[in-house]
Amino acid sequence: VKMDLRKSASLLKYLHWGDGSWGYLQRYTLIYKYRTADPTLPPLKDYLIEDVWPEALASPTVSSWPEESDVNYHFDTRLLQLKWNNPLPNGRSGWVQMEGYLSAQKSEPGTIFTNSAVISGSINGEYHIKRSNTVSSEVPLLPPLITYPRSGEICPGEVTVRGIAQPNTEIQLVDADDPNRILTYGRSDNSGAFAI
Repeated sequence: VKMDLRKSASLLKYLHWGDGSWGYLQRYTLIYKYRTADPTLPPLKDYLIEDVWPEALASPTVSSWPEESDVNYHFDTRLLQLKWNNPLPNGRSGWVQMEGYLSAQKSEPGTIFTNSAVISGSINGEYHIKRSNTVSSEVPLLPPLITYPRSGEICPGEVTVRGIAQPNTEIQLVDADDPNRILTYGRSDNSGAFAI
């Protein structure tokens, strides 16, 4: 009897809210599969995934297939529990996708997030299966996002370029025709905002 559990992580994109705050979207994907060489064994029942959510990320949003029967998130321990009441037949697989927001203030390049997941279930109340997997992801140095002027906008005269980037990061404005030619440079503040 085997239960496979694969897990991956990706830092997806900038998010910018109307109140001026911003951050990043972090996604974790789990793929699981139940298989056994004994065709007489019944499906896996009452299977459960428990995931320890990284502290720096906001509460997760979850999507899955097959859809989970019950979801609980414990804020004090950051434990996410997903339970399925429908049996999982031999050879069937499923996936879970979890997303959480990382605020700009916690997005320093090189920061590492670790996420651990455990899947467990039983067959006929006799065989108990438990598998775990851990994945780490590192916040990379991301390119800045220019919020003004907008892409393609023509601005006569001197222009102040505004945008967001990771906090306390050097920003270089380069010539589009010659990326080696630095037009000006500046630094993002503690919130990640810059104006150069």
